[in-house]
Parts: sequence; C-alpha cells; structure tokens
Amino acid sequence: MSAIFALANQKGGVAKTTTTGILAAGLHKQGFSVLTIDCDPQGNLSMSMAADNQSGATMYEVMKGTVTAREAIQHTAACDIIPANTILAGIEQELHSVGKEMTLREKLRDEESGVADDYDYIPVSYTHLRAHETDSYLVCRLLLEKKKKKQTSKKKKTNIKLTCAT
Repeated sequence: MSAIFALANQKGGVAKTTTTGILAAGLHKQGFSVLTIDCDPQGNLSMSMAADNQSGATMYEVMKGTVTAREAIQHTAACDIIPANTILAGIEQELHSVGKEMTLREKLRDEESGVADDYDYIPVSYTHLRAHETDSYLVCRLLLEKKKKKQTSKKKKTNIKLTCAT
C-alpha cells in the first residue's frame, strides 16, 4: 500500500505545485515508484512534468468515472502522473454526493482498477480552492481514529456512527 498525501493550503501562491513536483521527482530519483496527481485545474504540475493534459485522459475523467485511474496515468521522465486541466474546475457542480472528498481515495484504492498498491508514494497537488476537502478528510480521519481508540479501551462498546461531509 502506498503513502498517499495531499499538498494543500487554502492560500494560493505558496509553492504547493512546486513542492509536489520536486518531492515526486526526488523520490523517483531515489528509486521509489511515484505517481503524482494534479488536482489543480490550472494544470501547472502537469505542464511541469511534460504531461499531455489536453488530448489525454485527466483527473476530470477519473473523477467522473469515464476512465480508471490506471487508464489516465502518463509516464514521464520525472515520474508517473495523472494530469489535470481547466475542465476539472467544473467537477464540483457535477459531483453532488455527500462525501465527494472521498471519491479520489476510492478511485485510487478500487480493487479492480485502483493503483494505490502499484506505487510507493502518491503525492497529490490541490488547488487552494479545494483545500477544504483535505481539511475535512483529515478531521474525519482523526475523529474516527479517536473514536476507535475509545471503543477498544472500553469494556462495553457503543455503536456510534460518525459521518463527515463538506
């Protein structure tokens, strides 16, 4: 199982994309298998990795479910990447379900078409406009882990359902 991590900040211009690209290239150079994911509609990470983000499959198609994550991967000299372009900006309006911030995680870990087991590291570059999704996800994970620890430490377990939505 790979280490999947998001580089996100709610402020623009703080080197999220640059950090993701340098980190991915450095890990790849050290011999690790790395898949970068560009979740920024500006597509700057895709362009810096020399990926084709105009005629090939992108994160938009992956999130919509028209292609699998595996089908969208492009192999570049720096590392593998799932690119993004401006069309990704419209995905918010198209995905109406509660828990849409979990969609990417589900796509990467799908048993049949997921790629999480194929890579050592998967850094994800987010736009500052979607950074709230990573915050919500991290808060949910921390709350769920805290709840599990409490349940295992108690003799009598309670049935509490915790759900998070943005």
